Amino acid sequence: MKFAVVLVVNMSNPKTVPSCSKPQVQNGWIRKSDLDAWLDRHLPVPTQVISNEEYLPMSQTPQQRLLEHEILAGAERQARSLGMNRRQFMRTSCGMALAFAAMNSVFGRFFRVEAAELFEPAAVAENKARFFIFDVQTHHVAMPNQAPRADQEFLKAVVGMRDMARRMNPALLSWSTVPSMS
Repeated sequence: MKFAVVLVVNMSNPKTVPSCSKPQVQNGWIRKSDLDAWLDRHLPVPTQVISNEEYLPMSQTPQQRLLEHEILAGAERQARSLGMNRRQFMRTSCGMALAFAAMNSVFGRFFRVEAAELFEPAAVAENKARFFIFDVQTHHVAMPNQAPRADQEFLKAVVGMRDMARRMNPALLSWSTVPSMS
């Protein structure tokens, strides 16, 4: 009679075991990049309001949770069909197209995304014009009369950027006027 010896080894599964240690709370905050690395959810767009530690952000809404689910599920599917892992896929133009398509399905049609763009990077390149995008965080800026002890010249310069934007973009001329700076 012969017996087979089977050696059972517990091997970690990279799909279920985080690639890094659990993020640590520092001064009441967890860095989004640390949390994303721990959860392995490197997404091309944010799926909830985040903070730069100036304020406590609101919790993720049900729509934002649905968006995150759609991006992750779609990326798994598309990545598999293209022979790569999800994280590699999300770094491609196809991954960004998938995020735009998911936002369209959750929030309504805001982005022009063709089905071919989810599978073929060349389709993204041929359908998109070249744009320079300048992304700016929105911050509350106190008007000079609201912060009498602040540097008045600096506040006037910051508020004056609205006038500069109006000169650069005539469509803004019809918006309400800049409040008095006195």
